[in-house]
Amino acid sequence: MQYTNDWLESLTWTSTLSPADHLNDISSKCQVAISENQVEDFIRHRAIHIVDHKAQQQAIQLAQGVAMSDGEIAPIEQQAIDFLKSCFG
Repeated sequence: MQYTNDWLESLTWTSTLSPADHLNDISSKCQVAISENQVEDFIRHRAIHIVDHKAQQQAIQLAQGVAMSDGEIAPIEQQAIDFLKSCFG
């Protein structure tokens, strides 16, 4: 989670929701998607709202960074990253 916290702190934050609250909210949603075997639907739904190419690249970099935060990218993590890339075309 530290990688994601550091990344959030690097952003210029303009939302009324604090970065910590946003991270807690999205983490809960991720856990539900995983537990309900809805990961691809969750990724697809989130990716639809990222229309800017630069933001898409940042999303991919964030996913890769989170996956590598333990020192390696597990096959299931790579599968999710590849799916995210496919959502952006």
